[in-house]
Amino acid sequence: MDKDWNLIILIKPEKGKVHKIASWADLSEFLLCHWPMKHGSAYTAAVCNLAQSYYNNIDTENLIKAFLSALDEAGIPYRFEVAIDRANALAAGISAASEMANGG
Repeated sequence: MDKDWNLIILIKPEKGKVHKIASWADLSEFLLCHWPMKHGSAYTAAVCNLAQSYYNNIDTENLIKAFLSALDEAGIPYRFEVAIDRANALAAGISAASEMANGG
């Protein structure tokens, strides 16, 4: 469950402060410990999805969607980045597969 994801969500809830969300643990810590307002329907749904994901009753994609909805509801800006090490590993794998396909 706590494997790092292939993407990173960078959150800037307050001026000068950036949180990096790259795993279930990061998301749960931010949602439960650093959330600026502990109310709202999207926040409640995100917390419920977090609990469900702990018991593997919901997939990571739906958890992230609920989290993003909560960020939107709270007016917290965010952006996505691809994890560089995973992107490089993926590129290396594609390159190796391409070489094999071309007789390399």
